[in-house]
Amino acid sequence: MCQSVAPQASQSKIQDLYRLAKEHLSGRPPSQAAAAEIAEALSAIPLSELGVEVTNGQQVPNDARGVRGALGRLMGRQQSNGHASSSGRPAPMTYMHIHEEPTFSLGIFCLPKGNQIPLHNHPGMSVFSRVLTGSLHVRSFDWAQPSQDVHRRGGKARLFMDRVVQEGDLPAVIYPTSGGNIHEFSSVTDCAVLDLLSPPYNRMEGRDCTYFKEASPLQNSKVLLEPFKPSDEFLVGNQPYRGQRIFTVSK
Repeated sequence: MCQSVAPQASQSKIQDLYRLAKEHLSGRPPSQAAAAEIAEALSAIPLSELGVEVTNGQQVPNDARGVRGALGRLMGRQQSNGHASSSGRPAPMTYMHIHEEPTFSLGIFCLPKGNQIPLHNHPGMSVFSRVLTGSLHVRSFDWAQPSQDVHRRGGKARLFMDRVVQEGDLPAVIYPTSGGNIHEFSSVTDCAVLDLLSPPYNRMEGRDCTYFKEASPLQNSKVLLEPFKPSDEFLVGNQPYRGQRIFTVSK
């Protein structure tokens, strides 16, 4: 449904994004003005520069491997290839890692139609998320009473969003305690999502990814979220990124 191809763009909008990320993302939540500037830069990157093309009806490449390390901590079980299973399940999701450093990471999720990334959190993190292609149902929450423990143990959460987003929509901007920090993705069509995380997941620094399930009915826009382990059918593969490279600089 999406695959990596050689970039054709003559200008590097992704380099502009990198420059802004270096300037504004220090590991703390960015200011509202900085977040708007980063979101605008995220929107300006063309698909050709990212090396993404839509290939409806085709499978993801055979060289997809289980994600470990770079994607870090938001992952499914290891898979052997990117084909749909003989049982008729959707082709597994894949991830294209673009760049990571201590204060931010950038990559692309490819979700064939019918896939889902369960509710998961981003403790102490800000997230910029843009749907590049297709349509995605997003259901997201924020903790009713944010704390260090609630990210691991769960608790009452307030519904922030429950709607379909698609290519052309403005990027979502998520903060540690607002904007839908706990969210679930369900692919309505084949789609690709560009994610910028600040700072990246890091278990040693207390930013581990925890998955949640809704343990009570939604009432007055609130629900109880409990941690859970995703099923064996939750797969994320690693797909090589062949888009425009980022030229890194020291601050």
